[in-house]
Amino acid sequence: MPKCNKSLSTDKKWTKGQLCQFLEDEAKLYLKDVKESIPRNKHMHEFKGKKIDIKLVEAVLVGYINNIASGQGMDLGLYTHYLHED
Repeated sequence: MPKCNKSLSTDKKWTKGQLCQFLEDEAKLYLKDVKESIPRNKHMHEFKGKKIDIKLVEAVLVGYINNIASGQGMDLGLYTHYLHED
């Protein structure tokens, strides 16, 4: 299972842009493990399906990150295809 690649230490203040970049980076990392993560964490959600639609997972992640950015007054404009770029 991938771990967060950055520490969210409380002694460092992040800019809004750094937070959004962190979320994007972590989404990219999470997508590499999502097919194992969802069944492994079945006790935490109500998904009962056998097939995980990656496009739907990507859409939810991007929507969530863009929503966080919007709440911070930013138009991040994150698209799903950005999750496949290094």
